[in-house]
Amino acid sequence: MSKRKKTKEQSDKKPEIIGEKPSTTKNLHILSVLLILVISIAIYSNTFKNGFVYDDRFTIVDNIFIKDWKNLPELFSKTYFSRSGEETYRPIVTLTYFLDYSLWGLKPFGYHLTNILLHSANVVLVYLFALSLFPLNKGGQGVVRWIAFLTALLFSIHPIQAEAVNAISFREDLLAVFFLLPSFILYIKLKAQRLKFKAFSFQLSAISYVLYLLALLSKEMAVTFPLLLTGYHLCFTQDKNLISHRGTEAQRTTTPFFNHISGYVVVTLIYLFLYLVPFSNPKPEIRLHPDFLTRLLTLPKIIVQYLWLIIAPYELNAEHIVRFSKSLIEPSTLFSILILIGLGIGVSLLAKNYKRDVFGVWWFFVSLLPVLNIIPIGNIMAERYMYLPFVGVSIFFSIWLVSCYHTLRGNKFLARGQIPSVGTRGLIAITTVSVLLLGIRTHLRNMDWKDGLTLWSKTIIASPESARAHNNLGFLYEELGWIDDAIKEYMAALNLNSDLLLTYINLGNIYVKQGRLDEAIKEYLTALKIKPDDAEIHNNLGLAYAIQGDMDKAIHEFKITLKLKPDYVDARNNLGNAYKEKGFIDEAIKEYLIALKLNPDYVDAHLNLGNAYKEKGFIDEAIKEYLIALRLKPDLAGSHYNLGTAYHEQGLVDEGIKEYLTALRLKPDYIDAHFNLGIVYKEKELKDEAIKEFREVLKLNPQDKEASDLIQILLAK
Repeated sequence: MSKRKKTKEQSDKKPEIIGEKPSTTKNLHILSVLLILVISIAIYSNTFKNGFVYDDRFTIVDNIFIKDWKNLPELFSKTYFSRSGEETYRPIVTLTYFLDYSLWGLKPFGYHLTNILLHSANVVLVYLFALSLFPLNKGGQGVVRWIAFLTALLFSIHPIQAEAVNAISFREDLLAVFFLLPSFILYIKLKAQRLKFKAFSFQLSAISYVLYLLALLSKEMAVTFPLLLTGYHLCFTQDKNLISHRGTEAQRTTTPFFNHISGYVVVTLIYLFLYLVPFSNPKPEIRLHPDFLTRLLTLPKIIVQYLWLIIAPYELNAEHIVRFSKSLIEPSTLFSILILIGLGIGVSLLAKNYKRDVFGVWWFFVSLLPVLNIIPIGNIMAERYMYLPFVGVSIFFSIWLVSCYHTLRGNKFLARGQIPSVGTRGLIAITTVSVLLLGIRTHLRNMDWKDGLTLWSKTIIASPESARAHNNLGFLYEELGWIDDAIKEYMAALNLNSDLLLTYINLGNIYVKQGRLDEAIKEYLTALKIKPDDAEIHNNLGLAYAIQGDMDKAIHEFKITLKLKPDYVDARNNLGNAYKEKGFIDEAIKEYLIALKLNPDYVDAHLNLGNAYKEKGFIDEAIKEYLIALRLKPDLAGSHYNLGTAYHEQGLVDEGIKEYLTALRLKPDYIDAHFNLGIVYKEKELKDEAIKEFREVLKLNPQDKEASDLIQILLAK
């Protein structure tokens, strides 16, 4: 029986790897992204009920700068630092606060919505970034999709990300990733497919540079971008084990590497010039830092703590306390160094044959460099610092999981209907349980950020040696009226850190409320030794002097305050009050008007201006100011009382009575309102009503001789 011969065409033809149809691949990508988004939003859905916490008070709640679009040009001036609440130049972050305030006012829901939307967008960008790192030909789409899916999922749900997403004032980390990843994606596309994008290469490169600059203007941590590009070049374009990178080898190597990143280097240099010269903070916060050697010895401990939080994110904390190392032979320091040496050896061995697998490790360490305290920073360690580095962590673990799966399956994915092996089932089960636990831990961690009281109470439990946590909890106790508890926390903070500026200020403020003025002044003067040019301390010291009756010293302090910070509206108002007490009414009116120009909705300034006008005899102008104050804050008893006195002086008695009664409804123990209402009733010859009001005065102050005499006069009639 003769055998059929193969034709030449048949014998030379290689088996074709059957991949997914383009439409199927697209649909699977869409489904993957939608699934991750649903998971991400579900995990962070309980943050919508959270309030403003941590530094949100300074950057948003009490920040008048973001509440008027007329201030927008100051984003590009030296006054940015004194007005924005930011310590470094981050105009993009502040711009988002302008937008949020214009949309939501001071409703925390809207600000949290913005953060969740940014985080969700970053999750999608991480997915696309992972796809761009591993572009495969037919048959490899499933591998890439799983790497991208797991990378984005881990980035989305890991609890260490919760701090950056929950705190509005830490939005800079979200924004840095939001701009950095698309810049990187464009770089990869342009490098791998230059011929395809040749006609638009200049425009796309320009967009990539602009995105990188926006990332820098969001947070200076993005400055490591050229090093990240270098890591990409080392791990991917020269990796012999890399699976089918798009573009030929010739296309990828004909241009020297530095030419590819030179534009980003130029952007970096421009930014550093802006950061260090025209937009450097003229009055940075003074902090005491250990010497360089101590910081260097402490660095391994910080890295190991971050690695531990990645592996076991249980003890999350808004204030991580890391003890400074003084010697290499300290057990914790030596242990950390040994761990990092072991990790370095492992990564080096892996990089010999699988360079792409260590790109995530490169990303982690390089992007973490700016916050490792090599150059002193405010917080030696913070979970929010991990937001950008965690992109690399997610990539590394995702590649590792997919590699383990392939090893267990003999480098094959499961066919439809095929039962997985015990090892494969175990890996899938462990991964699924880990994802569930991480998601639940993040959801629970969000609840710790519900409000300041919850956050700092939890923080003190986790870090009892945190002076800042004790100070912040004390401030919240003070706001709640728990004065003794507040003082206790402030004292605990000073015992832990005798140079904590805010604690001296807060303690002084409490003493003022208690009438312990000498003690308050002592605390403010101590604070000024730490930071002599602090406008808030001078303002508070001026208030203490004013309450003591020493108006000359008060005026001196308020003037220093305004020299340091001309737009400090409270100081303007306080200076006006001091001038008024001295009898300098015209000077007082001038200060009130400046305060209202800075903040037209400043109720106290309207009231004080009305009082000054009344003293000058300008009753109509006074009434106008009182009515504006009541429009801004209708339930303020003092405004109704002042308006009542103005109507009374104008002879509008019935209107005056109405305002006095409203003031007493809002504040039943308002002794001056009772007295003036009694006077009005007496003038209207309403004897019984007048006597009733004067008796109310005596109930509140039995020593009031004038009220007693008026009762006797009325009874004698």
